[in-house]
Amino acid sequence: MSAQQSSVICTSCQTPNAHGARFCAQCGGGLSAMPHAAAPTPRGGSSLQIAHDALARVNAQVTGDNGSETASYQLAYRDRWLAWWPMQFTGSLSVRTDAPAGQAASASATMTPQSLAIQVGALIAASVALGFVPNTIVSNEQFFGSVAVGLGVTAWVVFLEGPKRVKRLLEGAVADAMSASPASQIGGAAPPVPPAVPLTPSPVPSGGDVFARLNKAAEMHAAGLLSAEEFAAKKAELLARI
Repeated sequence: MSAQQSSVICTSCQTPNAHGARFCAQCGGGLSAMPHAAAPTPRGGSSLQIAHDALARVNAQVTGDNGSETASYQLAYRDRWLAWWPMQFTGSLSVRTDAPAGQAASASATMTPQSLAIQVGALIAASVALGFVPNTIVSNEQFFGSVAVGLGVTAWVVFLEGPKRVKRLLEGAVADAMSASPASQIGGAAPPVPPAVPLTPSPVPSGGDVFARLNKAAEMHAAGLLSAEEFAAKKAELLARI
């Protein structure tokens, strides 16, 4: 707890008092204990830091950034349902910490020419191997149909499903990075902290009502509102005013 949070300011003499004090140590006025609002927790990392963290989580290589919220990358993505070998993708990842949840990340993904050549080469190799199968087993119609299906699957992997899965992977990594970032706040800045309500002290006793205040303090002590030490200190302070 900071000093500002642990002290109670007397609005009569502006003297700071220990947290929980009932009377001002300077003027003797009563203090009404009021809770202090907690200070806002600082935000987590910047957009660019979160983007770098997210790319590191998926073992992507950062190839550059724009210095604010976007980083470019190269990623070896493996998905056995799409290909038995890693597919290389390049693209960019942008992060906005002030965006609503679910919209903080924006990613692009494109298969590299090398991976595209491997996909097409695999299709050609499979077609050539199929071409050596005798017509008695695979007819020409079946051959061309298989090649068309293979071409369609390759285009689906390269241009649709592969990039979509990479984007989904990166967006999930951004969500994890923002959750792990200390006090990260998706969806805007922290709400403003309401100003502290000033404490209203009891009027400073004059010489004429010192005894009345002594009686009041005695009643509070008898009711258990003041400890013996607090009552003795208040009694000594009031008697010193006579």
